[in-house]
Amino acid sequence: MNKNKIAILTSILGIVGLSVLFGLKASAATSTQSIIIPMYKYPSKNAPLWEAIYKHGSTKIPYTIVNPNNGPADPLDASYQKAMTELSNRGFNKVGYVAQTYQNRDIKELAKDIDTWFKIAPDTKAIFIDEMASGTPAQRCYVANTYNYIKVKYPGTLVIQNPGIYLQDEEIGKYADIFTTAETDVEKYLDKDSNRWKNISNFEKDSKNSKKIYHIVYGIRSEAEQQKVLELSRERNAGFIYFTSKTSNYYRDPSDNFDKLIESMNLPATQPEVGTPVELPEGCEDVFNLKVKNKKDPENKPTQPSENKPVEPAKPADPKDPKTPKNPNNAEAKKTDSKVEAPNTGSRKSTKDFSILIAAGIAALPIILTWIIRHKI
Repeated sequence: MNKNKIAILTSILGIVGLSVLFGLKASAATSTQSIIIPMYKYPSKNAPLWEAIYKHGSTKIPYTIVNPNNGPADPLDASYQKAMTELSNRGFNKVGYVAQTYQNRDIKELAKDIDTWFKIAPDTKAIFIDEMASGTPAQRCYVANTYNYIKVKYPGTLVIQNPGIYLQDEEIGKYADIFTTAETDVEKYLDKDSNRWKNISNFEKDSKNSKKIYHIVYGIRSEAEQQKVLELSRERNAGFIYFTSKTSNYYRDPSDNFDKLIESMNLPATQPEVGTPVELPEGCEDVFNLKVKNKKDPENKPTQPSENKPVEPAKPADPKDPKTPKNPNNAEAKKTDSKVEAPNTGSRKSTKDFSILIAAGIAALPIILTWIIRHKI
């Protein structure tokens, strides 16, 4: 084989090797996507935002976040009562808005707001908890207690937390069904060189978490720019999105490109996994005395949002009751597992690492062959 042919062969091998190597490092994009729309506009007659969602229907817009008064209002006025009934009749999943003020609000006051939602709208399918901070054990504990309060008292309810940015504490990821990991303007969202997008968290990199990731982008200037944002959101594993052209009052009026956004929903709908209660982090006070312990239950699979009926937390067992287990601290009972924890990926990681080594070897072949030719071995 002459030197020219060898040079061509080595170049091809190098390109293949590098392609495989870099391809292995790339994360897969989400293959599903749905819209969750914040609706903070009063439902007056012919209100544009409300009319826009009615026009497109619940198949295209499965989740609507309702915010009467920076949280629920009790009682709802006549306009809101009518609007809530209309949402139900048209098949929309109502999401109740509450604010936690970066975990500085009294958690029991937050719980009262959650209870109010199920009082004024018993068919509420999800709770959207705004203003979440992450990074400290106390903040994680607050989020965990809130999550379990909802899951125990209103089973089947979807829990959405809004940090508005990546999770600084990834352990908090088990204490909500969906996280808003981006709530930002279009320029920052498109800036791939910013620290925000250069240092994407492991939680966001994993395409399996796409059903737990929600991105909101505002200030979009054209349909073409919206398409860029849409494509980028899929690369970033956002299974849920909302985009708007508005630069202020983002959630009070429909975007100029709203119809086009709805038309662009051409992937299968994202089906969220509604988790179950999870044991609190170590050292965390059980504020609501729920006594949640992880249970190994193969039948306890995540479910779709369903009709929610309040369930009172279980009372502590009475030691005088003959039905109480004699040995509640049995070692077997402590062998627990959490449904929402990530599966063991050790074997997949080993396979991937081995593939990377092979690809690196292929990429190195041109150097080796060139050295052999030069030294006439």
